[in-house]
Amino acid sequence: MEVSFETPTPEDPDPLETIEPLTGVTLTVLPDGEFGFTFEEVRHGDPTVRLQGLPEGTSVLCVTYVEDGSTTTQCLAQSGAEFPVINYATPERFPPNTAWVPNVEVTGDTISIEVDGTVYTGNALVVEDGPTFVQIDPNTGGLAEPVTRRSGIITAAELAAALG
Repeated sequence: MEVSFETPTPEDPDPLETIEPLTGVTLTVLPDGEFGFTFEEVRHGDPTVRLQGLPEGTSVLCVTYVEDGSTTTQCLAQSGAEFPVINYATPERFPPNTAWVPNVEVTGDTISIEVDGTVYTGNALVVEDGPTFVQIDPNTGGLAEPVTRRSGIITAAELAAALG
């Protein structure tokens, strides 16, 4: 199914970052809680999904990349000092241009993702095509070089409505 995204507006935009609207993404949901956001094309980096609306100091990120001909999704979750990183072999039923997320549950106004046995709950997903990690200029605290990403946000309520 085709899903619509709003373009996120950063609270403190960096002059070296360009955010383009995300369009042309198809969502596939499998019965066992797997979500695949398939891009028509990936232009600026790796397909990525971030869970948003988490408590301060907590983050969940799933990035899909192709290396040596195989597609892998790496989910990183950080809560305090814990930083589990789980590598999943992305199912062959999804093309390499898919941001794939295992263990997802959408209920009304929340989205939960399980990483390494811990469930993280937020209120939106940010889906991106862009560099996962960027270089920071230690003098300014901003980006060290220009970065372009296509980015879109979909709330739990919007996602639940799309899922019917």
